[in-house]
Amino acid sequence: MKSSLLKRGLIAGTALIASVGTFGALIPQAGAISPTQITIAGSDTTQFVMRAIANATTTSGVAYNNIDAYLFGSSVTVPADDNCEAVTFNPVGGSTTFPNMVAPGGSGAGRNALRDSIAGTLGGASNKGCIDIARSSGFTAGSPAASTGEYYAFALDAVSWATASQFAPATMTLEQIRGIYNCTYTDWSQVGGSAGQIIRYLPPTTSGTENFFRSDILGSSGFSYGT
Repeated sequence: MKSSLLKRGLIAGTALIASVGTFGALIPQAGAISPTQITIAGSDTTQFVMRAIANATTTSGVAYNNIDAYLFGSSVTVPADDNCEAVTFNPVGGSTTFPNMVAPGGSGAGRNALRDSIAGTLGGASNKGCIDIARSSGFTAGSPAASTGEYYAFALDAVSWATASQFAPATMTLEQIRGIYNCTYTDWSQVGGSAGQIIRYLPPTTSGTENFFRSDILGSSGFSYGT
């Protein structure tokens, strides 16, 4: 599965079930405030590889800010530049009144934040560069801002499953995984393991990882997870 990066101006993402990519960066411009801030946000499945890329990238007059999805813990403030006043990214539940905003969590939230940044609706027409790159673990031509930027796929990764349960089998078939998520199987003994309740976990629905899992692993974007 490919991951992509959508980059603003030139629009430019690893997880258990995901691809790696990024969507969008604002081209640095000469101006009165230096350095130019390049801010990256979105998918949690690609944030660590993007942090490594950002940390290894050195451009004169440019600072790179990779904002973790959801920000479990402290807020992060990105300094002002010519394209955006200083913005504070907060964990879920924090202030959302600009120049504060909750850190985008997931591919969809990252792409939407990039779209709104381009449109100036995050903080007004004078703040059109607050989000420059959206991390995304999937690509779709219908993504927000897809027509005004470019996706860059930069990795491929395998799709598998994992659990910490001591009752789980060593291997499962695709049909067994699908049966777990539509609630056909609710106990590990039904799929070759020992007796023990299966507890299912999923990424948020704004995640490209979840979208890929639903459509390509479970077989349909309209797959019902059961109850």
